[in-house]
Amino acid sequence: MDILEAIKKRHSVRGYLSKGVSEDVVKDILETSKFSPSGVNSQPWKVYVVMGEARNKLVWQAYSENGKAFYSARLNCDFSARVY
Repeated sequence: MDILEAIKKRHSVRGYLSKGVSEDVVKDILETSKFSPSGVNSQPWKVYVVMGEARNKLVWQAYSENGKAFYSARLNCDFSARVY
């Protein structure tokens, strides 16, 4: 695939499976990401991997603090019934 084809075929994904991602897959992705370029090789990123119940709590906390009004208004639904 050349760059023009990659750009034209690119799309956003907003639907996700409830199936988890294995730790091995996450490790492979992180290992591969070490080869990605950064401006003047500054490598400004930090990566945190949160899985399982800790992830659920973190997502719920972020949603509760920041996203409740934003998402409820745009998606016309109430997410507050789901508590972790």
